[in-house]
Amino acid sequence: MKKYINKRIIIIVLFLLSSGIVLVKQNNLVSGTTKKIATVKVEQKDLSIKLTASGKIQARRKVELRFQTSGNLTWIGVKKGDTVKKWQVIASLDRKELEQKLLKTLRDYSLTRWDFDQTKEDYQNTLITNEIRRILEKNQFDLEKSIADVEISNITLKYSYLVSPIDGIVSDLDVSTPGVNITPSSATFTIVDPDSMIFKADVDEADIGQIKHQTPVKILLDAYPNEEIDAIVDLIGLTSVTTSGGGTAFPIEMVLPKNENFKYKIGMNGDLSMIVNEKKDVLSLPLSAVSKKGDRSFVQKIENNKPKKIEITSGLETDENIEIQKGLLLGDEVALKFQP
Repeated sequence: MKKYINKRIIIIVLFLLSSGIVLVKQNNLVSGTTKKIATVKVEQKDLSIKLTASGKIQARRKVELRFQTSGNLTWIGVKKGDTVKKWQVIASLDRKELEQKLLKTLRDYSLTRWDFDQTKEDYQNTLITNEIRRILEKNQFDLEKSIADVEISNITLKYSYLVSPIDGIVSDLDVSTPGVNITPSSATFTIVDPDSMIFKADVDEADIGQIKHQTPVKILLDAYPNEEIDAIVDLIGLTSVTTSGGGTAFPIEMVLPKNENFKYKIGMNGDLSMIVNEKKDVLSLPLSAVSKKGDRSFVQKIENNKPKKIEITSGLETDENIEIQKGLLLGDEVALKFQP
């Protein structure tokens, strides 16, 4: 009987021990499962959406000057790199030849006018027939043509001088030797105002709505990689442009600082960045911790060492983080990667 009792006790003890082992194993599995889930806590931080674009320097005030008439280029008063003032004469055609043409045209006009007056006087008291009417009309046409010739010759003489309409620097000219005959398309003088330098970039149409006038911008030029330029959006284009990839974009312009020692040059490349939306001291989580379904957002909050799916209200979303408006508190722990 004693042996039977001892044997029964031993069986009960073994059963309790085995049950304990099973419970320990189960707890270890849960614990192990929990440990395998990477977690993150709700933090309070500043969130901002940054927009970037590439562009290059251009001049807002740049003119290409050409003569409006053909002639012999007798004088060039500038060379590449020269500084010019507004209304300064920079080149001239042969005025003597043009003056002679004007003089001849004036003489032709005088003769035509004399013929017109004489014909009109001759037929003043004559019955106007169809033939006489045609003669008078022809004389009228000849007079008007002669007047037009005088006006054209006078304009040609007036435009024999090439005048700069702006202060600036001669950046290019495709003829440097006088004494050659030119046409309105064969001699171009390019003048640039170095104090009108802008940085121009094309922004994708999907982002242009986020940019406002006077938005602060940071510009970094390839020529000066260690010098960040502070500027503001000065102009947002109303007309779209087509990108090299066939997309649609809109140009924006930023005025550069004073161009001391001609530091900024046309054609310099660079990149810009700007903050288009920003919120300070908001609750946030990494994007990977939030799952979205339509307009609803969910996280897996850790409760009692287990992830529990809950719905939250999200707000501003950046490339890495998302704002938490409702559903979580500062310090709450959630799964870093939402488990389906």
